[in-house]
Parts: sequence; C-alpha cells; structure tokens
Amino acid sequence: KGEFVIRFKSYSDLKLELLSYYRIQAEATNTSGETHVNSVEVNVATNPLKISLNFPQKLLPIDSLKFSASITNLNNQFQNGSLQVKVFSLKNPDVPSTKNRLWNKPDQFLWTKDQFKQLFPTYAWKNESEFSSWPKDKQVAAIDLKTDSNRFSTLDLSVLKQQNSGIYRIEIAAKNSKGDTVSQVQYVQLITEKNQPETMQDWAIPFVTQVAPGGKAVFLIGTGRESSVLVEVLDGEKMISSEWLKTGKAIIRQEIPVPLSAGKNFRIQLLMVQENRVYNLTQHINIIQKAEQMNIRLLSFRNKLQPGEKEQWKLQVSGNEKQSVEMLAAMYDTSLDELAPAQNWTNQTSRINQEYQPNYFGWNTYNFINKTESRKLFFRSDYFEPFTRDYEKLNLLGFKYYGGYNYAYQQFANTQRTNAIWAQANQDNYLKSVAAYKNGFDVIGKIIDVKDKTGLETVSVKIKGTDIGVYTDKSGRFKIHVPENATLIFNYIGYISQEIKVVKGFPPLIKLKPSGNSLKEVVVVGYGTQAKRSLAGSVQVVEEANEIVSFASVDQKGDPNQVIRIRGTNSLQGKVAGLQITSESSNVLPTSNPIIIRKNFNETAFFYPQLKTNEKGEILIDFTVPEALTKWRFKALAQTSDLKFAFVEKEIITQKQLMVSANVPRFFREGDTITVSAIVANLDTKKVSVKTALQLFNAVNMQPVKLLATAAEGNQTLEIEANTNKSVSFKLIIPPGLDALTYRLTADAGKYSDGEENTIPVLPNSMLVTESLPMMVRPNQTKTFTLEKLLHNQSNTLQNKNLTLEYTENPAWYAVQALPYLMEYPYECSEQTFNRYFANSLAASLVKRLPVVQQVFERWKQTDSKELFSNLEKNQE
Repeated sequence: KGEFVIRFKSYSDLKLELLSYYRIQAEATNTSGETHVNSVEVNVATNPLKISLNFPQKLLPIDSLKFSASITNLNNQFQNGSLQVKVFSLKNPDVPSTKNRLWNKPDQFLWTKDQFKQLFPTYAWKNESEFSSWPKDKQVAAIDLKTDSNRFSTLDLSVLKQQNSGIYRIEIAAKNSKGDTVSQVQYVQLITEKNQPETMQDWAIPFVTQVAPGGKAVFLIGTGRESSVLVEVLDGEKMISSEWLKTGKAIIRQEIPVPLSAGKNFRIQLLMVQENRVYNLTQHINIIQKAEQMNIRLLSFRNKLQPGEKEQWKLQVSGNEKQSVEMLAAMYDTSLDELAPAQNWTNQTSRINQEYQPNYFGWNTYNFINKTESRKLFFRSDYFEPFTRDYEKLNLLGFKYYGGYNYAYQQFANTQRTNAIWAQANQDNYLKSVAAYKNGFDVIGKIIDVKDKTGLETVSVKIKGTDIGVYTDKSGRFKIHVPENATLIFNYIGYISQEIKVVKGFPPLIKLKPSGNSLKEVVVVGYGTQAKRSLAGSVQVVEEANEIVSFASVDQKGDPNQVIRIRGTNSLQGKVAGLQITSESSNVLPTSNPIIIRKNFNETAFFYPQLKTNEKGEILIDFTVPEALTKWRFKALAQTSDLKFAFVEKEIITQKQLMVSANVPRFFREGDTITVSAIVANLDTKKVSVKTALQLFNAVNMQPVKLLATAAEGNQTLEIEANTNKSVSFKLIIPPGLDALTYRLTADAGKYSDGEENTIPVLPNSMLVTESLPMMVRPNQTKTFTLEKLLHNQSNTLQNKNLTLEYTENPAWYAVQALPYLMEYPYECSEQTFNRYFANSLAASLVKRLPVVQQVFERWKQTDSKELFSNLEKNQE
C-alpha cells in the first residue's frame, strides 16, 4: 500500500498540560531515483481528544436541528467512541434585557446590586448577562451517540422544537475506544415566535430569510419595552418602502412581502434608537429561483489511454437549450501542479455573479454613543533644553561620514584592520625567527612574477628543515632572520616552488614561474571552481596531459573517415575533443516485433480556448495523446453570454502493459559521471522476462556515441513479477564538446514492448571568447601579423574552436555598416545622443568624400537587395 510508520517520543511536562507541536518531514525515493518530499504537523498533549460539534449559537424551530458531531484527536483524525449529550434549560434572571458594556467589567464593585440597578437599570450587575452564571431549570434531553473513525455522526436536537424559547445548556462527555475522556459545555439560544429577548442584541431576529418570489420574509422585532423601529425594504439601488413600526412589551411578527420582480440584491434594513444607543440590522433575503444550472456531461470519455493514440471525446452541455455555449478545455501533466499549484476555475468564476450591493441607504451612526475613552490623571512635566555651543568643523566637501556607517569607509576600515592583523602576525613570525637564531642575520628580499614583474603577495617563505617562516606583503617583500648557510623555500599556489641558499649582505630577488599544473589544486565542477573537498554533484579533476589522443570525427560531407591526432591541451582543435563517434550500431535488441519508440513528451496534451456547441449542445474534442506515461488532468469550463458557468474536471492515465520510463535530469554538464535509473513496469498478470537496451546518440548528427562506463550495462535482462516493477541503471560519462545527447531506451518482453527517446541538452563548463586582430594592408605591401594569444597560450582549460580570416577590399564599408548600431540603440541618454550625432556626421562625411556610396545604396533600395543587411549583422562575432 505504500504506507510507513514513523515513531518518536514526545517530551513534555505532564503536569503543565501543554500543547506541543512537532513537524515531521519525509522524503520518499523510488528505485529510479524519483524523490518526493512532504511534511505534516503533529500536535501532542496530555489530553489527546477533542469534541467537534457544529451548530449555531441561535436556533430556530423551523430549522432541522440536526448537526454533525465527532470525536477527534488533536490532529483532527476521527476516533471510535461514544458521546453522552445532556440538554438543560436555564432560569432567566428576573431582570429586563440588558445592554452591552462599552468598557470592561470592573474587578471590584463598590455599589450593591440594588444601588446599581437604581442608577443603571439596563446594564447587568456583575455577571448577570453571562449564561454560565444562570442556574439550571430542568433536563429536557439525554442523548447517547456512537462515533465512527471514518466520518461524522449526526446529533439530533429536534426535541428542542417542543420547548419554549430561552437559553439552553448542552453538556457533552466523550470517550474513545482507548478509554480517554473529554468533556465540553456549550450554550445555545432557542428563538420562537413568542420569544422574549435575552439581551438588547436580540431586538430583531431574522426568522424567515429564504423566500420564493411572491412569498414573505419574517422578522421578530421587539425588546420588551416601547420603541420605534424603522423598516426599509430595498431592492438593488431602489427603495420599495419605508415605514415606522411601534413595538411594546409583546414581540411583533413582521411579515414583509417579496415582489415577483425581486432581484438578487433584495434586502431588509432595520433601525432603532433607544437610550442613546443605535441598533441597526441589514438582512439579505435569498430569493429561491427555479434551478437553471448548467451541467457538462461526458458522453464519450475514457480515463485510461494508450500513449500516442488518436482520441475523440464528446461532451454535452445541458441547461442551455436556448443559448449558444463556449467552452475552454485543457489537459496537462499533473506533475506541473508541483511547480505551480493548479488554479480553481470555479473560484475564479464564482465572484462574477455576485451583484454589487450599493450602500445608498445606509445610516450614519457616528453621533451616537458607540465607544468610550478614558484618561488617567497625570502631572505636567516641563523639559528644559540645555544651551549648546557650536565649534568650528572640518569642511568635508560633500563626503558623508555618518559616524562610520558609510559603506566605502567601512570597506576601507575593514581592509586596514585586516592589513594590521596580517602585519602583526608576520611581525610575530619574524620575532620568532629572531628568537630561534640569535646569532643569525636578517634577510630582506622581494618575490615577483617572472612575466609581468609584479610583486606576489602572501608567498610562503620558510627556512628549510624547520617550521619557521613568514609571508610577503602587498608589494612582494619579506623579512626573516636566518642562521648561517640557511636555505629558504618559496611556495605559492599556481607557481613552481624554489629553493635558494642565502648569503649575508645580498638581498635576494626571487622570480617565480607559473606552474602548468596549477589546476590540480582545485576541483572543477559544473557550477564553478571550489577547493578540493567533498562535493555534491558530478566532479572532474583537471590534469595536464601531453599524451597523444586520437578520436574519430566527421568531415564536411558527413563521412566518418577522418582521424585527427592532437597533443596535450594546447593544440589547435579542429574537431570536438574527447567524443568518440562510431558508425556501428550497438545495444539494439533483436526482436521480431518492431518496438514503437515514444518521442512526444509534451506536458500539455491540448489547450482549446474557444470551443462552441452545436445545435444539440455537443462539443467534439479531437487530439493525439502525448507519449509520456503519466497522469493527466482534464479541465473544461463552459459559459454563456449571460455569465452562466459549468465546470468539469477529470484525471486520465496513459499506460501500457509493459512500460519503461527513465528518470533523467533536465540537462547534463560536461564532465558529469552520472547514473541514470529507469523503471520497468509489468501490468500483466504473469511474470515476464524483459530485455532492456540503451542507445546513445549525438543529437546534432544522430551518430552513435559510447558514453557508458561499462559496455555490458547497455543490454540487461530483468525478471519482473506480475503487477510489479523493477529498476535498471546505467552509468554515463559525459565528455566535453557534446552539445546534446539523445537516448533511446527500449524494453522487450516478446508479447509486449515499449521504448522512449528523448534529447537532453549538455551544458558546457566553458565560455566562448572571440579574439579579433585587425590587419590593414595597402596595395603592393607585405606585413606580418602575430596572433600572440594563440601562440603563447598558458591556459590548461582553453580549447581553440575556430580560426576565421575575413578579407575586404574597401574597409570604409565596415564604417558604413556599423552606423546602424550607433543610430538605433534603444536607450535615450546623453551618450547615445552623441552617438547618433557622431553617426550622422560620419555618414555625411563619407557620402561627401565617396559619392559612389550613396549611389550604391539607392540602387539597392530599388532592387530590394539583400546587400542592405550588414555583414556585421550576419556575423554576430
């Protein structure tokens, strides 16, 4: 089933009854190397149970009074157990309905209850308004309920329909199958037509709010005292009626007719003012309309398809018999949802039919008492500013110091501190040498690069046979105390080490030569150069080689008969190095039945933004199934001109009886040594013997290439049980110079077979750099030009790609052809404005000196010649 269990010990203090949160993250990897990561949060506490009851605080007898109930753990998972529910009616205190305090209840009461009620008869004294303080009257129901570990149970409180209005206390005790217990108390208010409001907030109760056109909405209005209530009936931006309603001690049942023409924004607005408090209520009335919902039916549809086959689906849109319907349909690989979560199309359209509700008739209640403010007693404190004296300051001429927070100053200060630390460490090393050789002498010298004669910093200078040494400073100078006949050793990364015997009174000047093996001290990876240590990824150690390497190549005609021999890495390479191309066919499975190779791995099967129904409301979708073995998501959204919507979503699987699928990366890197895994799945009911083969090609010319680390891995045989799968792996070594690699993986079981072919790009670890050398030669003149960087190549990683010689009789044409670049630059700035001015001036000068240029351009314009395209544009290098 693919399930696994993770056990861990929770550490918490049982006495404190704290709730602990744990986050568990799991990574699952199959045999082909595909990995998925998911996490879950686990809540742990001493009491592991929760009671879930979903019912409102106010109940109406016209409602069903049946609610969902369950026992869950702290992670909201259902538990087997039982619920004991007891319902009690409460005694209402003999006080009129009270108002809410606009301030917090005091912790100490200085007045007695009688004194408080005499001054504030409409406010509760202490906790009279809290239902938890009301005494029980009688028990009206006792219900035993079993809970399930798979779903909600139903709690039926229909017994309350025969009870009087008032406040009811519901006590729930829960116990699961393991014996854990938990209890809960909730309060609900039952409202009937003879309701006496418990608080001033119950002055208006919406009793019937779902009404058919022509019906009546019902409200229960009143506070038990005389008052006036403004009742306004609104429909959209129109007011249908407005009248005052007088209330007394009895509650009034107010019925409001709903006209047949009522729209979606039909609402009732009530307003009452009592004792300088304003109470208002706006209730939206749900108009029950005849169902006109559209539906999408799939008349012909299959959820399991063969890759590469042609498919036709027929869909029908119902509920729109008199209208034309447009449909948006798409099907894509569900793996794309991992990159970006799928959008819910129904949520996008649900907001469209929501009518705008204007607040034309809303009442302003700001002038009524709706909040309180209080201020503590405080004493005024006067603050006197002392006199200050300004002294002369240094004019920094615009430099902003900011007390050391200037970035440039920080960099300068950091450099100074680093240099000071380095100098102090070097001075300590010098004093160490003085202490070691009291009868010795000082040696002061300099170390430079043999080529550019610049000083080398941080070169290690050590006395041979000891650990005593110093380093050179920024200019390459050093100072060390040595004994008689001492030998100094000079080491620096990338340079050849040297040893010299020092002579007293002769300061040495050391010239270090670069080492050709400097790159042996680093490791080159596909994402840069790092110190040689444990790395994640494919790694290649660069070493110098002067051995003769031969490889096959193809000539300009495509014949694989040319062999080029190169020596080392400094030779001019006319073909790709390190890539062996052979004309022989290898790793091909001998089979009597041809294996159909899957090549179309499009992640989108189709996307049709505008499909229209025929006279029967039907839509045909024709498409060719992509050849990837995966799960697909089909979505369709239908709409009419009056913004009615219908939506359908399905999942489709493409599969075969025998399937092979390689888990390859999206790209390779030159120098990679990588193991590619593949899954071979057998959906047959019998065990099969499968022969797998991997063929590799240069994607540019489709010539076979040998990249397998072990040639025997190219053909492997697997024994696969029924309805199971096995993995097979191939170790590849990616050479430099390969632009893209095409692999062809096949599996043959005789009766069934499968294969896939795909192309993976190979990213280089180098960058193309073009060096140019202008060569100006006049008639009857001979000159010699030297390509210095080509002759004196000191890089171990450089590969020469191409050598091009371009000849032109009239160099002035290059000046003409370069003018568009100067004049058509996309940005507007002072530099480019000057470039345009310079280009126009240069063009005018050329036309004036060489009138034939203008004549040639005019001739080209008339013939629409391709010569108008500059050679500089044709050859970007």
